[in-house]
Order: sequence, then C-alpha cells, then structure tokens
Amino acid sequence: MKSLRKLFLAQQFVGASVALASLIILLLAGFVATRSSDILLQRMQQNLQSQLGGATALVESAYELSRTQTEQVSERLLANFPQPLSLSTSERMTVGTGEAPVLRHGDTVLNLSFGTIEPFGQATGSVVTLFARDGEDFVRIATTLLDQNGQRAVGTKLAREHPAWQAISKGESYLGAATLFGRQYMTRYIPARDASGQVVGLFFVGYDLAAVIANLDASLAGLSFGDAGFAFVMHADPKQTGQAMFHPLHRGQDLAAIKAADGSAPYADALKADHGIIRFERSQAEQDAHAGFGSTYGGRTLQAGSPERMFAFQRSSVWDGVVVLGEADVEAFTQAATELRTQILLACALAALLMGSALWWLFSARLRPVADVVRSLERIGAGDLRVGTDRTDPDSRNELDLINRSVAHTAHGVGQLIASLRANATELQHSAHGLSATASAMASSANTQHAASSAMAAGVEEMAVSVNHVSDNARHTNEITSHNRELSRQGRAATDEALAQMTRIEQSVHGASNHLETLDNQTQQIGAVVALIREVSEQTNLLALNAAIEAARAGEAGRGFAVVADEVRKLAERTSTATGQIGDMIGQVQHGAQDAVQGMREAVARVRDGVEAVHSAASLINQIETGSGQITEAAGEIANALAEQAQAANSLGQDVERISLLVDESTRAASESETMVRRLEDMAERMSAEIARFRTDEG
Repeated sequence: MKSLRKLFLAQQFVGASVALASLIILLLAGFVATRSSDILLQRMQQNLQSQLGGATALVESAYELSRTQTEQVSERLLANFPQPLSLSTSERMTVGTGEAPVLRHGDTVLNLSFGTIEPFGQATGSVVTLFARDGEDFVRIATTLLDQNGQRAVGTKLAREHPAWQAISKGESYLGAATLFGRQYMTRYIPARDASGQVVGLFFVGYDLAAVIANLDASLAGLSFGDAGFAFVMHADPKQTGQAMFHPLHRGQDLAAIKAADGSAPYADALKADHGIIRFERSQAEQDAHAGFGSTYGGRTLQAGSPERMFAFQRSSVWDGVVVLGEADVEAFTQAATELRTQILLACALAALLMGSALWWLFSARLRPVADVVRSLERIGAGDLRVGTDRTDPDSRNELDLINRSVAHTAHGVGQLIASLRANATELQHSAHGLSATASAMASSANTQHAASSAMAAGVEEMAVSVNHVSDNARHTNEITSHNRELSRQGRAATDEALAQMTRIEQSVHGASNHLETLDNQTQQIGAVVALIREVSEQTNLLALNAAIEAARAGEAGRGFAVVADEVRKLAERTSTATGQIGDMIGQVQHGAQDAVQGMREAVARVRDGVEAVHSAASLINQIETGSGQITEAAGEIANALAEQAQAANSLGQDVERISLLVDESTRAASESETMVRRLEDMAERMSAEIARFRTDEG
C-alpha cells in the first residue's frame, strides 16, 4: 500500500479504476456463471424427472401386460377342468421322492398325469403345475416345469413362507413375478375346489417373461439421459432389496452396497423414499469400473462420463416392488455454463486492458496541471514566495487551475505576513532586553526577602516548641491529678462498702451474743431438770433397796419380787450415773456458753470501734477527693491556657512558613522570569534569522 502511494496520481487513478472495474466484472461474471449453472442443474433435474416418468411408465406397462397375459393363460387352463375336483386322502401315490393324496378330475387321476397340461404348456408357451392338498401343505403332483437336470419338479411342497401360501390359505388366488430355475415368470396360483367348495388343490400357471424383459430392457436402454446417462431398475422387495433388475453394468448385483466418494450409499438412500433426486460423486472403484465401459446399450455407446453424477428415482409397486432410476452426468449438463464462464472471463480481461489504456491517456492529459502546482509548492518550500498566476486562465473553472491560483494567493499572503513578522521580531528583541534587566532586579529583591523570612520563621518555631513543651507538661499534670481524683473516688467507695460490711458484722455479732445468752439460760434450765432426775433416781434406788429387804423377809414368796426390786435398783443406779454424766456435760456447756457470751460482748465492742474508724477514714477520703477535684480543675485551666498559647504559636509559625513559601515562590518566579526573558531574546533572534531566509516582493 505504501509503494502505491509513491506512484503518480494518474497511475494510482488508473490502477484503482481498473482494479475496481475488473472486480465488478468478475463478480458479475461469477454471478452469471453460477446462476447459469444453477439454471442448467434445475433443467437437468426437470429432464431427469420427465424422462424418469417415461421409464416408470414402461416398467409398469410391461408388468401390466405380463399380468394380463398370465391371467388370460390361467383362465384358459381352468377351462380344461370344467368339473369340480375330488381329493382322496385315504389313497396316496408316490410322487417324486414323496407321497401325496390322490387328486381326481371326474374319474381321471391327476397325479403324474401330463396328458392335459403338457399340450397346454406347449401351446401357450407357459409352465403348468398341479398341486394336491396334504393337510395344510400343497404337494406338486404334476408339472411341465423341468429342473436343472431336466427332471420334472414334482413331489415338493409349496413353501409356507411363499406369499402364495398366505393367499391360498385364505381361499384367494395370488399373482406375482418369480424366478424358477434361472428363468423369470409371471406366476398365478388359483385354488382348486371340490363339489363342496373346499380347497383340495392348486392350479399354477407361469408365464415366461423372457420376451417381455428383453423388450423392456431394450426400451429402457433406448431412453437417453445424455452420453453418459442411462435408466435402470432395482428391486425393492425384502428378498431382493437393492438388486439390479435392469442395469447396463451391474445387472443382478446389489446396488445398495455401492459407495460414493464420501462414503455414503446413494442407491441405498433411494430405497428409503418414494421419489427424489440424489447427487453424488462416484468412488474411485466405480470410476475404474466405468472407465472401460464404453459398451453399446440400446443401440448407443455409453461413455464413462465424469465422477459427478445425479439420478432421479421413483418407487413403483409393480414387480413386487421396484425403484426406477434415471442417472446422468452432471458435468455434461453444466458444460455450457463452464464454457460461458470462460468466455466471460476472457471478455473481462480484454475489457480491463482497453479500459486501462483509455484511462491512462485520459488521466495523464487531465492531470498535467498538477506539475505546475508541485513546482510552485517546491519554490514556496525553498523560501521563494514570489509565485505568480500568469500561466493560468483567470476564467477557468478547472479544479487544478483553481488550486494553482489559490497557491499563488496563499504565497502572496504569507509574504505579507513574513514582512510583518520581521518588524515585530525587531521590536520584540528591544523589549526583551528591557525585561531582562527588570527581572534581574526582582530576583535580587526576592532573595533578600527570603533570608529575612527564614530567620523569622526559625524564631517563631523555637517559641512554638517551648510553648508546646510547657503545654505537654501541664496536660500531663492534669492527667495525674485526674487519676488521683479517680483513686480517691474509688477509695471512698471502698470505705463506704467497708462501713456497710462492718455495720452488718456488728449486727450479726450482736445477734449471736443474744443467742448465746439464750443458750446459757436454757442450759441452766436443763441443769435443774437433771438435778430433779438425780433426786428421783436416788429415791427409786432407796425404794428398791427397801423392797429387796421386804422380799427377803418374805422368803420364797417374795423371791420374784426381790428380783424385780434388784432390777429396779440397777436401773436407778444407771439413771443416776447417766444423770451425773449429763450434769457434767451441761456444766461444760454452761461454762462454754458463758465464755462465748463474754467473747461476743468483746467482739461487739471491737466492731463498734471498727465502724467508728471506717467513718473517720471515709471523712478523710471525702476531703482528699474534694482537694483532688480542685487541683484537677486548676490543672485543666492551666493546660487549656497553654494549649491556646501553643495553638497561637503554631498558627503564627504556619503564617511565617507560608510567608517564607511565598517569598520562595517569588524568588523562583523572578528567576524563571529572568530565564524566560533570556529565552525570549534568543527566540526573537532566531525568528529574525528564520524570517530573513524568505524572499518576498517587499524585499
């Protein structure tokens, strides 16, 4: 792209125009070729479908003709058996390799009887077979059909999977094509009935299709689908699906197994639908098979053609189900479009060549004034602004002439501007010299102010440091007094709590003293009771002794009483002993209670003294708290005053610092102004030098 920009405008315009025109023509040619190819393919499909209709009509008409002939022959056969048949299951005859019941027509036994069917077959050119019913099966008992060995095919049964067996089992006849010992027949099976209407056997007629198939083959071969196209038929019934019924190369082979170049099976796909069109490319194996084809088919020589193929197909129910196909060479139909595309491309190349030559001449002639514009611009670039407009027509409306005149006018205007700039540059030099002297004086004054402000800022900073130090000490003192006041408050709270505890202890001790005095009184009462018990036990002991004496006097009569009196005496002694022990214990308790009462009285007195001491401590702590509060307030006022002084000193320091910064900025500004003035002087000198290189009409 960069190399194209370096070319002359004429070359660029011609190249772009030719390229654009060629692109448009090529696109048009491609569209025409593609569209013509599509149209030809559509016509090819229409021709295939039209000719396929004729091929399908041939196949179906041949089938209908064979069907009609077979029905007529079978009706003539039935005319030879006007009477009902009879079957004797009790009588059996050897037929071939097996046995079969005897089947009669009137008195004539039909088993191995050929007198009627042989002349009939020769006269009609068909084969005839008679079947006798044997249970559910039907056995061949007489036939004109010979096997591969020339023997009559008798003694065999009709296979139950044969479609005719299904129809006969329902009492219906069956008609369909079949291949018997290598020959094709149109067959018809007709039930043979007895006098009661029961099926006792079968009549079979096979119409030889050799002539019909030969005529159909010739008719299909005569259909033209191009030099490399042909019509063919393949079976669609389950037993022969895909097998070629008519085909110039693959007759009798499985077409469904043939693969295309992409691995698909086009003929197998045709078996899946009722009709359609399929396009494919032959595989290499198929190309090789058709390469040496070149045989005569229907009076014409078939060519192998190109690998790209297309066929139309139509399913038909005749011949037990077939698919009729018409195949053609795609390239043969699109050859005209290919030739048209080639011709269009050649015409496009010639048109591009002619148009390029014409455009080259036109642009070269019309862009010649551009050279004048280029020369004028080169003179202006060299500093020569004396460009005239003598070579252009003032009345011309051509854009290039207008550009040339505009360049000349621009050069004249720039020359006037250069002259004005030359005068202004001289004046600017004089002004710059004056500004330089002024800037130097301002810089010297600013340096003096900067030194004074720096000294003042240092003094203010020292004062602010001192004030801040004193303020910090006052604040620390305030914090200590506040802490002491808090400790005094906590001490007062502790003494209040101790006073409350001492009061509760005093109450508890006083209550305990009262309880001990009550206990002392109760122990004294218990002592009196114990003394009474001792007296009772002594009296009891005395009475027991007297009773013992009286019992001894009584002799044997008082012996029992003496024993009782002795036990009472012993009990009185134990009671007296226990009472004595209780008395001792009561005495100890009384003594201990008296000691406890005395101790509790002393404790009550000490608790009262403790309460009074706590009251005194609480009073002192209240006084300390009051004094601490006054000290804290005074320290706070001092700290606040010092903080205000520190803030004022700091504010003063900041103001002085700002003044110093302003002085610094003024100094820098003065220095920069001096530098800029020097630059301005240099710039004025350079501008004068640059302006001097331009040549104008004024000089």
